[in-house]
Amino acid sequence: MPRRMAGTAKGSSALTRISGATPSGSASSPMRASSRSGVDGRRLERRARRLEVGRRDDRPGDHVILTAAGSSTPLADLPSGPDPDGSLAFDTTQLEQGAYDVVLLDATDTERWRDTVVLIADGQQTALTVADPTLEGDQRLEIGWAFAPGNQFDWLAVFRAGVAAKGDPYLAWRYTDARIDGSLPIGPGARGPASWPMKPGRYEVRLCLDDSYRCRGSASFRVLG
Repeated sequence: MPRRMAGTAKGSSALTRISGATPSGSASSPMRASSRSGVDGRRLERRARRLEVGRRDDRPGDHVILTAAGSSTPLADLPSGPDPDGSLAFDTTQLEQGAYDVVLLDATDTERWRDTVVLIADGQQTALTVADPTLEGDQRLEIGWAFAPGNQFDWLAVFRAGVAAKGDPYLAWRYTDARIDGSLPIGPGARGPASWPMKPGRYEVRLCLDDSYRCRGSASFRVLG
């Protein structure tokens, strides 16, 4: 299986952690949250009627807003509070599935920090597709995915069709770069024991979670002789 590389933080941030949190005793949430570009590769946990934002070294007058991704119009605005460290929680129960920005502003509304999160409806399955299910010659496998968890070490792996994802049976692989949705090719020069083009036969590409063999979503393809 792929080996982890050390994560690199995107610089010092006054907002140090983003996570999902379910209030004690609450019902299962209709939404979960995942980080598109989280600090140091962190992601939002799969729970919550609330989007919880950890923070540190706040300044007087700092506040945190939640907006639609790319927008400057606040959907919610919370003061950071009297303590320089702590957390804030946004209610997500009325928000639709999609991308949102969490933005830290100072007392003059100057942006200090921003990150993007994606709210995904509870029960939404990871979708994995291939652009062409039949490969010929050295044609690359073009893979697309959506609604992935966005873990730092999620990876795409090619297996023979029907093979269990245990004991390093993968043939080729690459990381998703912690992206919740996107597309990437696997082809000549890919990591893994198989040469490219692969031998004729039927295969599957799977999205496996965080350097493990727990896979979520698959798409079939075949290689012609």
